[in-house]
Order: sequence, then structure tokens, then C-alpha cells
Amino acid sequence: MLGEGEELAVDGTVVRGRHTFGVIPERGGVNAVWGDAVIEVAKRGGHDLIRPRHPEHPLRTAFTGTPAYAPDPRWAVTGTYTPFPSRGRPPWAPPSRGCSTSTTPPAGSASTSEAAHWV
Repeated sequence: MLGEGEELAVDGTVVRGRHTFGVIPERGGVNAVWGDAVIEVAKRGGHDLIRPRHPEHPLRTAFTGTPAYAPDPRWAVTGTYTPFPSRGRPPWAPPSRGCSTSTTPPAGSASTSEAAHWV
């Protein structure tokens, strides 16, 4: 509940008093702006979340990047991608019993490129 004279911009629309965000679809989200802060209200993995984002927060302003190692040509591999002939049931999926099959292959059964084909 916003106090007297306070307002919040929810996806560009100014609201005052009480605001209900309603049902947010999975992987969806709404941005609420208050002053220089942005508050993301979203749903991930079936759970609602509130993620504040402050542009002047020290964790953001002092961030210098993610450390990484130098690339090493010894780690390079050559591969060939061959798509499956149709978008039907993946070869690793069990026979259909009137329900949808998973798009995630069992561990060790398909390469990353094969899994990406079905995602």
C-alpha cells in the first residue's frame, strides 16, 4: 500500500494507493519503478518473486566482470550437427501413451546439439 502522495509506475502506468499485480504467467514479469529503483515482479519455476534493482547499488557499480581463464586451443573439438529427419518424437523418448513427452533427454543419452534441436 502506497502512502499519501506516493506513486509507482507499473509498466509505464502510474498507480497510487493499493495495486494488485494479478496472475503473472511463468517466465513473465512486470517492472514497477519507484524513484530510481526498478522492482521486477515475476514468476520463475512456479514461484512468484520480487527482484529489486537499484542503479547506484555498490554491487552493480563496482562490478568489474566475471573472471575467466584464457582460451586454450587444446580444448577445441570438431563436431558435426545432423538434425533429425522430423520434429516427431525424439528417438530417446518412450512410446506415447496419450500424454506429451519431455523435451529433456535422459542424462548421457543425447549430445547438447541433439537436445537443443528439441528445445
